[in-house]
Amino acid sequence: VKNIIALIKVSDYCVDTSNGLNGQPKHTLSVIIKPSGRTARIQCQEETLQSNALHWYRLKDQAFQRLMYFEAKSNTGKSDPGVPARYAGSVKGNTVTLTISTLELSDAGSYYCALWSGDNNTKVFGSGTRLYVTGSPVKSPKLYGYLPSKNDKRDKQTMLCQASGMFPDLVKFTWKKKSETGQLTDVPEENVVEQTNKNAVTVTSMMIIDKNTAENNDYQCTVVHEGITDKLQTLEMKRGNLKKL
Repeated sequence: VKNIIALIKVSDYCVDTSNGLNGQPKHTLSVIIKPSGRTARIQCQEETLQSNALHWYRLKDQAFQRLMYFEAKSNTGKSDPGVPARYAGSVKGNTVTLTISTLELSDAGSYYCALWSGDNNTKVFGSGTRLYVTGSPVKSPKLYGYLPSKNDKRDKQTMLCQASGMFPDLVKFTWKKKSETGQLTDVPEENVVEQTNKNAVTVTSMMIIDKNTAENNDYQCTVVHEGITDKLQTLEMKRGNLKKL
């Protein structure tokens, strides 16, 4: 979930995450996936929680809805009208938690904690947490790799790393170049292009490099599935050979 980088009108104040103010809340998780009927706990941290008011918002269908607010030095959130009783807020130390019990499919969305700055009438938003609620189990992707054709004589070569069949379709690719001594270094982002096919539930990462560089180096492509962050999948591309690590 990316930071909001514009000024967005909410009630009579502005939401601001682009001006580099100190004290921006930090969400502990960017993605949470839970089956319906379970409980989700969304957390963010900020050192000045006890001295500033804080709010929880949900972004859904391109619209912000305030869910609750905490007065300065309060440990319990006060829900806005219309917010289900299943939503509760609490503060412990420098961590504020939004707890959603008995999850329903309609609870899915992006949640943001926002710190109120009374000096300039702004709310400083955190980076946000995306909540997925599903009746389907999380499914890991299948990882495939494709090397340049040996008959390809063009100056630029393309290596493909493809993740397919996952749920949800949130994956992150990283490319690394492997030296002769085995040291791994990141491939510059400008050498990588990503394409998504929603119909086929496929995400493809393409690394485009000079032909000579491709022929004389080994590479690793790693994919992290956002739903199962502790299980990485890596392909090693060794000068004409693919190997799953």
